[in-house]
Formats: sequence, C-alpha cells, structure tokens
Amino acid sequence: MQGLIIGDNFSDNPRTSIARANGAHRIASLLRKKNFQVEVIDFFNSWTIDELKLFVNKFNQLDFLGISITLGKLDNYKVNVLIELVKQLNPNIKIIAGGSNVLLNKFNQVDLYFKGFADGAIDDLVKYLETSNKDCFNVYEIKTHDIKNVINCTRDYGNYDLSNLKTEYTNNDFISNKETLTLETSRGCIFKCKFCSFPLTGKKKNDYIRTKEDIKSELVENYKKWGVTKYLITDDTFNDNLTKVESIYEISKEIDFKLNFMCYARVDLLRANPKSLDMLVNAGVRGMFFGIESVNEITGRHIGKKFTGDRLKNYLTFLKTKYQQLHLDRKSTRLNSSHGYISYAVFC
Repeated sequence: MQGLIIGDNFSDNPRTSIARANGAHRIASLLRKKNFQVEVIDFFNSWTIDELKLFVNKFNQLDFLGISITLGKLDNYKVNVLIELVKQLNPNIKIIAGGSNVLLNKFNQVDLYFKGFADGAIDDLVKYLETSNKDCFNVYEIKTHDIKNVINCTRDYGNYDLSNLKTEYTNNDFISNKETLTLETSRGCIFKCKFCSFPLTGKKKNDYIRTKEDIKSELVENYKKWGVTKYLITDDTFNDNLTKVESIYEISKEIDFKLNFMCYARVDLLRANPKSLDMLVNAGVRGMFFGIESVNEITGRHIGKKFTGDRLKNYLTFLKTKYQQLHLDRKSTRLNSSHGYISYAVFC
C-alpha cells in the first residue's frame, strides 16, 4: 500500500523557526516496517496549491492520506484542497488524522481521528487500511463542525513498549546537515503538576524510556547519512530521571562527532542533582527551557512548585556565574503584579 503523511510544526507566517513534524516521520517509520510505501510532506503550510497538485499527480496510486497535527496548526484550506486532490486520484482513499491537537480543525471527509500517541495502534491501523474494517477500534463520536470518529490512543493503546522508539528518515526527506532534528528519549513525566494537561503525567520513573543503544543508533545513523549533529529533545521533562541524563552523557563520549542539543528541564532538579547539570553541559547541551511559572512563593505553593522566591533567583544567578556561556533570557507573561512571570534559560 502507498500513502502520504503531511505535517508542520509551525503556523507562523513568515516562519520564525523550522522544524519537521516528528510525529509524521515516527508513524511513517512504523508503517514502512509493515512494507507500506510512505512519503512525508514536511512544512506543509509553506506549500502552494500548485505545488501540491504537481506532487500528488506523480502518484499512480494512493491508498491513504495521514494528517499529523502537533504543536502547530495546519492550514485548513490547504488540507481540504489536498483531500479533494487525493480523492480525485482514488475516491476510496482512507483519510486519517492524528496528534495531540487532532480535534482542533475543520477538515472535511476525515475517516478516523487518532487522539494521542498512535504508536501502539499501528497493527490495528494496518488492518483498517488493508480491509476498511473499523471493528478493531473502539470508535466514539465527537460533534464539532461535523461528526468526528475518534480513537482515544492514550486510553486504548497506552500499554506499549517505548524502549525502541527510533525514527528513520529517507532520501526523499532531503535532510540537511544544518538541521535540528527532534529526538525522543522517553514519554511522559514523573510529575503531575496541577496546571499541566499533558498525557502520561505522574508515571513511574522508568516507564516509557528508550534504551541507550536505541538512542545511540538513531544519532549515529543520522550523522552517517545526513551529517546531523543538532537535536531538540522533546521529552516533557528531560531531567526527571538521572538515567536519561547519564545515557546522553555516555553516548556523547562514545560517538565520534560533537553532539549539540536543547531540552526541557526542571531547574529545581538541577539544583538537587548538581552533577546532572555538569553531565548535560559536557554532553553538549546548548539550550534548556525552564518552566518558571512564578517567583511568588504563595503562588508557587498553590500550583505545587516549592522552589521559588529568592532561592530560585539566587540559583539562577549561580548558574549564570558558574557557566559563563549560559545566557539567561526572559519571556514575561504577567499573571498579575505580584505573581511574577514565566521565563526560560538558554545556552548560546
């Protein structure tokens, strides 16, 4: 079977950043292992209608179209035009959509929506694409601008092995050695913050973690094939488990190229585990985003953040002093005059 998957992580115009939709490539990698032929259209919002027509017309057969919806928003008009184009090529083509924001759209003629991580649903998805039979799924309907047939992957496909989570690219993806690719070393977070709506929060420490060798093989393969050395680690909280920090540190010493990466981290854990910061810096970290929801101690207690106030500000000053390459920046979202701001820290 042959199909397309489209995706885009950014809806800004003009673009403020360029990043591939990792979810699209992850699902494509899994389907290729099932002997499916899959092409991924990255940066979908930047394609013109004429370019989409030319691309679709090169196919003699298309059995499915996948729509990957992650952090960014896909252009509704262009998606619906593409759906019409592939329907002209094959009126019986399956249209499927998936991702974290999968229900926030006004797409037409979508057969199934996969809400959440769809890795565990691949076997049933293959059955559906091959037979058109939806009986393998627990489908429920949600009314938005139309009736959406939805599969809740977090609920129905949550028990799967994430120790091997390798994403593989092809020559048709045209990967550049100057790119920053995304990398998953785990999913979920051991914390369960009151304001967080992400899935898989409150997990056990070693749940949903990739093996060191699996991560290393992905990094080495991307370097050998495309010359890529830069990554954004997409784990919700990369330093919630010292095992992950140790693994990336050990990998950085075993490979024959200089690794550079950014990640999301909790500043209180860096303070509690000083050696973890040293390992991250030596492994090649160039940016860390800290979720500092407030520096107000009363607000911190209400949201379950105990490390705030002067202790937090003094530690950030300590980081700046010890690591001269650390550039502290601040994005302010005022909660009110006494509750502080949201900020992040990055390495230059």
